[in-house]
Amino acid sequence: MEIDNTTYSDLSIFHHDEAQSVFHKLNFARTAEGREWLMKFFRNPFSDPGQIRETQSIVKLIFDKMGDWPESISNGTIMVIAKFYDSGIDTIPTGNNPVNVYEYKIFHSSDYSLLKYSLTHF
Repeated sequence: MEIDNTTYSDLSIFHHDEAQSVFHKLNFARTAEGREWLMKFFRNPFSDPGQIRETQSIVKLIFDKMGDWPESISNGTIMVIAKFYDSGIDTIPTGNNPVNVYEYKIFHSSDYSLLKYSLTHF
């Protein structure tokens, strides 16, 4: 869906007086990256009903779990999460029996260490 600047202005999506903008009222992001991500979706709305429903279900899930989220996330935790997702860890074995765990710990020691360290931060 294409929206021009006049429409944005008429709808007060991004109003020059921030307190009057729809974006400001709906922006609960706690980081600059989160604010930019949300702004991207406001500037480029979905036109496909399937994408809209999928996004609504994700937002509902996040909203339902709001009480489980920490009040703040440290930069160190963000860096650990980024490193975790950027690393190419080997497949974790299915089944958590002691043999699989020990085997993974021995033969994939660097991946095991990264997983153990990352999980304590998550």
